Amino acid sequence: MIDYEQLNAQWREREERLREANDESRQAIFDALTGLGIERIEITFDGYGDSGQIDNVAVTGGSESLSGDVTVTRVPGNGADEQHTCPLAEAVEDLCYGLLEQEHGGWQDNDGAYGTFVFDVDKRLVSLECHVRYSAIETSLHDFGEA
Repeated sequence: MIDYEQLNAQWREREERLREANDESRQAIFDALTGLGIERIEITFDGYGDSGQIDNVAVTGGSESLSGDVTVTRVPGNGADEQHTCPLAEAVEDLCYGLLEQEHGGWQDNDGAYGTFVFDVDKRLVSLECHVRYSAIETSLHDFGEA
């Protein structure tokens, strides 16, 4: 028999771990961006049909490139959280995917979603604008005449 209370508890625990890992990674990424003199990053994404991707990364300030490595926290599907050192560009994309999972799990499924992340380095703030698509059906039924 499936223990739904246990499954829900595990799900809530993973959500909390993801939230904490995203926060830790965000802090490490902002430290690296500040060191490079980067002021802003704007990232667009799009997903549908069970697939999604980052479309564009625009960097403003500094050398306008995401160079160097950073250590971030990853939350695998099962198992312990991992500290992972990777290129800064990869860490930024991974954080975006993590934040999408945190706030809009399944954003890439069915009709999907698209949007923009803005990293404001001075404010140490990541803003997410997410547009979720869905199909709608409007049905009407009319009877005319005598039954």
